[in-house]
Amino acid sequence: AEAAAQAAAPRGPDFTGAWVLTRSENFEKYLEAMGVGWAKRKVAMQMTPKQEWSRGPDGDWQQVAKTPVGPKLEAFPIGKPFPDEVDGIKVSKVSRWDGDVLATDVTPDDPAMAKKMQAMSMRRFMTGSGRDAKLVLEMKYGATTCIREFSRDTSAGK
Repeated sequence: AEAAAQAAAPRGPDFTGAWVLTRSENFEKYLEAMGVGWAKRKVAMQMTPKQEWSRGPDGDWQQVAKTPVGPKLEAFPIGKPFPDEVDGIKVSKVSRWDGDVLATDVTPDDPAMAKKMQAMSMRRFMTGSGRDAKLVLEMKYGATTCIREFSRDTSAGK
């Protein structure tokens, strides 16, 4: 009932638009904690991700990340599992609103893998406003936290 009530009306900050990574803190340590190999970490550290946020047909947030291998859609249906993949591992993501924070918990689909992995979660929220707005992504894996800060992409559409 609570999940249905949360999903009934759009809420939270307005993530709409194009965003580009402008600051990253502890990203390599986060990837290392997840078991990502040296070569993949080095490639990931050189990337400047861009995201395009919009509301899906059902009103839930979704984002398309532009990656070297093509666009990747990620949806955030409130209270409903969304299938995804994290470094080759099939997972389910469940999102919820925690005040103005879009919180997402990640659980491996394979019970054996779930026993091996540490707790994984993400929080997305806004700081500032207007042109100074930042979209902050806080990722946690076990005791390791990474902060990725995105600014409005003023080059979008050019």
